[in-house]
Amino acid sequence: MDPDYNCRLCGTTEKRTAHHLSYEKSKYARDIKLSLNIDIQNDPSDFPKFICISCQSKLYLWRKKINKSKKANINIQITDFSHLCPHQIRTWEDTEKVASTLGWISSKGPSLPICNPTHCM
Repeated sequence: MDPDYNCRLCGTTEKRTAHHLSYEKSKYARDIKLSLNIDIQNDPSDFPKFICISCQSKLYLWRKKINKSKKANINIQITDFSHLCPHQIRTWEDTEKVASTLGWISSKGPSLPICNPTHCM
């Protein structure tokens, strides 16, 4: 186990201790999708795998309000981890050069789909 970890949602760096445990993001995938509209199940392997106690607490309180049929807001500032994604498209010109070099684009057009840049947000 790494002694430090980054929160997948807010991006803060936390130390993992016996009194300050990390929470696996996969256990909160449903609430993250519903509250923040982020599908973490399709995250690239380079993205953080944990959420911090602050984000976990906010998700817990959000779920509690939703279960009581109350209107709920979630106050989490989301960090953009797209720079970690290997599929991140920098510019269309770069993408075209790489795709052409790899044989993905010919005179007939693309032969393989190119990653959607919004996938990594």
